[in-house]
Amino acid sequence: MKNNFLVEIGTEDLPSKYLKITAKSFLKNIQKEMIKLLIKYENIKWFATYRRFAIQANLLYPIISESSFLKKNVTKFFHFSKNTALYCNKFDNKLENRSLINFKNINDKKNLMLNTNLVHQVLYQIIKRSLKEIFIPKKMKWSNLNFQFIRPVHSITALLEDKIISGKIFEINIDRYILIGSYTEKKFLKLIHANDYERELKKNNIIVDFYKRKKIIAELINLEIKKLQGKIVNNHLLLEECTSLVESPSIITGFFKKKFLNLPAIVIKNILFSQKCFPILNKLENKIFPYFICIIHANKCDKNKIKHEYENVINPRLLDAEFFLNLDIKIKLEERFKKLENIIFQEKLGSLKDKTIRIQSLSVWIANKLNYNAVHVSRAAFLSKCDLTTHMVFEYPNIQGVMGEFYAKYDRELEEVAIAQREHYYPRFSEDVLPSTLTAQIISIADKIDNIVGIFGLSLYPKGKKDPFALKRAALGIIRIIIEKKIYLNLHNLIQKSLLLYQKNVTNLNTKLEVINFILKRVSFWYAKNQYNLKIVKSLLILKNKKIDLLDTHNKICILIDFLKCKESFLVLSAYKRLYNILKKYDSKKQFCFFKKINLSSHQKSSFIESRFEKNFFLFNKKILKCIYLNNYQATLNVLKNLSKRLNVYLDNVIIFTEESYTRNKRKSFLIQVKECYLEVADFTCLIKK
Repeated sequence: MKNNFLVEIGTEDLPSKYLKITAKSFLKNIQKEMIKLLIKYENIKWFATYRRFAIQANLLYPIISESSFLKKNVTKFFHFSKNTALYCNKFDNKLENRSLINFKNINDKKNLMLNTNLVHQVLYQIIKRSLKEIFIPKKMKWSNLNFQFIRPVHSITALLEDKIISGKIFEINIDRYILIGSYTEKKFLKLIHANDYERELKKNNIIVDFYKRKKIIAELINLEIKKLQGKIVNNHLLLEECTSLVESPSIITGFFKKKFLNLPAIVIKNILFSQKCFPILNKLENKIFPYFICIIHANKCDKNKIKHEYENVINPRLLDAEFFLNLDIKIKLEERFKKLENIIFQEKLGSLKDKTIRIQSLSVWIANKLNYNAVHVSRAAFLSKCDLTTHMVFEYPNIQGVMGEFYAKYDRELEEVAIAQREHYYPRFSEDVLPSTLTAQIISIADKIDNIVGIFGLSLYPKGKKDPFALKRAALGIIRIIIEKKIYLNLHNLIQKSLLLYQKNVTNLNTKLEVINFILKRVSFWYAKNQYNLKIVKSLLILKNKKIDLLDTHNKICILIDFLKCKESFLVLSAYKRLYNILKKYDSKKQFCFFKKINLSSHQKSSFIESRFEKNFFLFNKKILKCIYLNNYQATLNVLKNLSKRLNVYLDNVIIFTEESYTRNKRKSFLIQVKECYLEVADFTCLIKK
C-alpha cells in the first residue's frame, strides 16, 4: 500500500547558487531519517524554484499476515537487518521503534500494520530534524526569532495523502496552503492531495521541477537561435543559474550596437554573462552576433519594456569596456611591471611584483631542468601578472590572463609568450583543459607551487571544505600537468627551490615535508577519481624517502598494474609474503619458543643452496638498482621475478629458525637485505593478503 508524502517550504527569494544544494541536502536528510526509523519509501524526488523547495515520496505501509511476518517478509516494508530490530521467535516480536507498529484483526486474522495515529507525529519530527540539518553556507535571522535559516520562511505545507501533518516549525503552523506569488502579495493555493502538487502548480504557471524547467529554457533558446541562424555560446553554469531564477520561463532577444563588435569577443561574452544573458554566435564564422538572449518570467507582460531595460544596461557597459581598452593599450604590458608592487599578494608574502620575480626564477630553473628555451619562459613569466594592473581586468576580474594575451599580441610579443599569459592559469578546475605549450605549462607549475609553498610556509592550511587560497585545486593542477603532459620533474627539488626563493618570509620549519604530504594526498585523490587500484598506488607512493617524480611514479603504476595481471606476478607476491611472514614471526614475542633441529643428512645441501643464493642475490640486487637508475621498471620486475624463484628455493631448503643464535641472526639479517631489495621496487606489503 503506497501513501504519497509531500513537504514544501515556502521562502523569500533563495540565492540561485544555493538552490540545488539546499533542496538536495533536504532530500538527503529526509532519506537518512526514514532509514533511521526503518521506514521504506520509493520514488522520492526533490523540487525547487527560487521561492520554494519540496520533497515528494511514496511511503510503503504494510499489512502483513502472521505467516508472512514469520517468514521475514516484513523486510519488504522496513529497513530491518538481522542484527538490529527484529526477533522472529514468536508473533509478539520486539522492535526498536515499536510505537510505529500496530497489530490489528483484518478478516479475523491478526496482522501487522503501521500505527496511523502516530505516523504523522513521526513524519513531523523527520521534517523538523531534516530542516535543522540542511547544509547552509550562510544563514540569516529574521523578525525577533532566535533560529537561523537560508532565507525567511513564510509557509510550510506537509501532507500525507490528503491529511495535514500537523505541527509548528519556525513559528509557522503546517497547513495545506502553498504560496504562489510574492510573499508580500499573500496569494495562496489550497492543495487538496499530496499527489496533486506538481500538477496544481503547473496550472498556476509554476514549473516546480528544476530539470523540466531547465529543459524548457534550453528548448526556447534553441528555437530562437534557429530564427537568427546562429548558435549559442554554451554556458552550463549560466543555464543552471537562470533555471534557479525563474518559476515559469520565457525568453526575449535584445540587441547591442554593432560598433562594439570590435571589442575582444571574451569581453563581450563576459559582460553579457554578468547580466545573465546568452551571447549568440554566427553559425558559419563563429563570430559574435550583436544579439543576446535573456531568460525572464513568463507572466511578465511588457516584454518590450524589459528588452529595452536590458539594452540600456548592456550598451553603456560595452561603451565603458571600449573606453578601458583604448586607455590600456596606451601603456605597454612590460611597462606595467612596476605597478605590481602596489598590489599585495599576501600580507606576509609581499606584493605581486615579488611573486612575479619568484615565478620567473622558478620557471627558468624548471626550463633548464627540462633542457628547454629559458629565454621565452623568462619573458612570459615576467609579463604573466602585468595585465592585473589594467583598467579592463580591474573592472572584469574574470578575464585576467585572456586580456594579458590580447595586450601581449597587441605589443607584438611572440605567439608562445602571448598564449602563456592566458594558459598559465589552466587548469582552473578539476576537469579543465591543460596549457597547450610547454612555456605555459612551466609557468603554471611555478605559479601554483609558489602559492602552495608560500601559504603552507605561514601554516595557513586548508581545513575540511574551507580552502580560501584554492591550494587543493592548485596541487591537482600541478599533478595533472606533470602526468598528462609527461613532464619529468623531481617534486622534492621543486619545493626546495621554491622555498629558497621565499627566503625569510616562510616561518614554518616543516613546510617542505607538509607540502610533499599535501600533494601526495591529492595524487591519491586523483588516482581514486580515475579508478586506479589504490593499493598499487600506495605501494609506490609510500616510499617517501626516495625522490618523488610524479611522471616516473605514474609510469611505474601503469607497468605494475599490467604486471599484476600476469600469472607470473603470483610468484613475486608469494615469495615476498613468505619473506614478510618469516621476519614478522622472528620479531614476535614467541620468536624463541620454537626452533627446528637440523637434519645432518640435509645440512650439506642447505649450506650449498644458502651460499649459492647469497652470491646470486647480490648480483640480482645490482641489476635491480641499475634498472631503477635507468628508469627501466619493466626490466626491474623481470629481475625481481627471477630473484623470487631462487628465494622460494632458498626458503624451501634453508631453516631460518635454528638453535644456533649466530646462524639464526645471520640469516635474519640476510633476509632483511632481501626484503629491502623488494622495497626498492615497491612496497609489496600493500599488495599481499596478510
